[in-house]
Amino acid sequence: MNPEWTLTREAFDKLLAWLSPDREEAGRKYEGIRRRLIRLFNCRGCDTPEELTDKTINRVIRIIESKEKEDYSGDPILLFFGVARNVYREWRRRKKLNPPDFPVPQPNTREQELDCLEGCVEQLPQRERSIITRYYLQERGEKIRERQMIAAELGLQINALRIQTCRIRKVLRNCISTCMELRAA
Repeated sequence: MNPEWTLTREAFDKLLAWLSPDREEAGRKYEGIRRRLIRLFNCRGCDTPEELTDKTINRVIRIIESKEKEDYSGDPILLFFGVARNVYREWRRRKKLNPPDFPVPQPNTREQELDCLEGCVEQLPQRERSIITRYYLQERGEKIRERQMIAAELGLQINALRIQTCRIRKVLRNCISTCMELRAA
């Protein structure tokens, strides 16, 4: 396809005629397809869904104009979605990550986080500290047996233990975050 191709009034009219012989019905179909494409690109995390939608529509118009789909009898939205899939793939390949997307790691950040974690674990009540340290102490198969023992000692089901450790981790995350903010200031 010619990269210097520009949309003309005749090409757009051909698209509308392809969507429906009734111009008003064709306009409704076009707007519905456009909304669905924008929603599709938006749901896939594209930062410019309208631009990708326009690119998709232009490619479909070029296909129709080149008479490649002259005898196409299926639902037009399927052709649009097929082209949109390719446009999305191209966008993902070309998308470059901006430096603001990833903060520059500060030196010794990992060590500071570990110091904060140790301090936050020390602030936990003895029971919670014991649960969380034993929960992550072992590895592989031993880990499963240890967690079953913890649950049995506390009189909990294994799922209730998971929920409890999830809540403890949330407290630790908040504590670590606060500690890191104080260190940064």
